[in-house]
Amino acid sequence: MRTLSEVLYDYFEDAEIRCERAEQQRDRLLEAGKKRKRWACNNRDCDWVQPPGTHKPETCPNCGNDSFSKMWVQERAGKIDWEATTADLAEKRIELRGAAADEAPGAYKRLDAVLDAQGDTIRILHRLQPIGVAMAGPDIFDPFKD
Repeated sequence: MRTLSEVLYDYFEDAEIRCERAEQQRDRLLEAGKKRKRWACNNRDCDWVQPPGTHKPETCPNCGNDSFSKMWVQERAGKIDWEATTADLAEKRIELRGAAADEAPGAYKRLDAVLDAQGDTIRILHRLQPIGVAMAGPDIFDPFKD
């Protein structure tokens, strides 16, 4: 039978791990910016998108169309310049498929810093070089998203 201190130790260790994962997720999202679905006019000649804090109108304020659909809109820019990142990865001959700014190399801690923090608890045998990133795009249902 486990003592109360052992149970509490395990509980707080699990909570610390969950907190660390949440911080990593938050940091990655801050790097990528914030996206949200907004109502947009279905008229191909109209570029109206629902402003933040408003309700869906009966008709489009720009063209009068009454047909709307939801689309992803960048609400807040992130710290990562996505165009520069994709150009840099293409220059290094790393192929991207479906990845977004939250999966960019700048959204993660540097590998050297992570390995150094492990100290003598690990032994590095090999360093792998990435050749591609394959992710489900933002418009594709992914049952394995975290």
